[in-house]
Amino acid sequence: MAAPDHKMGPVSSFQAISEGAPGNRTFYLSATSLRGSAIIWVEKEQLNSIIMAFERIFRLIDDQNDENDMAPQNYVNPEFEPEKNDLDLDIKSGNMSIRYEQKYSLIELIVYGEIQDEYESPLVTLLLPRKIAEDFVENGLEVYGAGRSKCPLCESPINPGENHVCPRSNGHSAALS
Repeated sequence: MAAPDHKMGPVSSFQAISEGAPGNRTFYLSATSLRGSAIIWVEKEQLNSIIMAFERIFRLIDDQNDENDMAPQNYVNPEFEPEKNDLDLDIKSGNMSIRYEQKYSLIELIVYGEIQDEYESPLVTLLLPRKIAEDFVENGLEVYGAGRSKCPLCESPINPGENHVCPRSNGHSAALS
């Protein structure tokens, strides 16, 4: 049975959040729209992939706007009007896809479940105005980079409260913490 595709429409808030101590953090995306809210649990590297994909889309949009010398117009679409304000989702993501809807100047984020068969529908679809996507990228980079510090010699993560003896120091330097 295919999972339902919850279309949230244009979101008014979209941010990356982490919980837990460095080295043992969990990550999720929080989205709010007129149709409700969603928490989408992601892996740290998924967060980084989303950030990089948004940055690529920004470059493509800028290139298209330079070529056309005209920014696309925002249209009002009845499809985006909320049917109900009752979505309250808490899902674990699997695959995601991102595309740019030029007609409405929105970035579409499509989230599939953890286990996906060939014909499965997305679990949730979000539409992000560029400003919200840009704010997400800035916030996401902070959340992604706020983990454990790295050893300046071997670049391995240093766990808080533990001594790190760097293999590159070959036992000749003091332990790093």
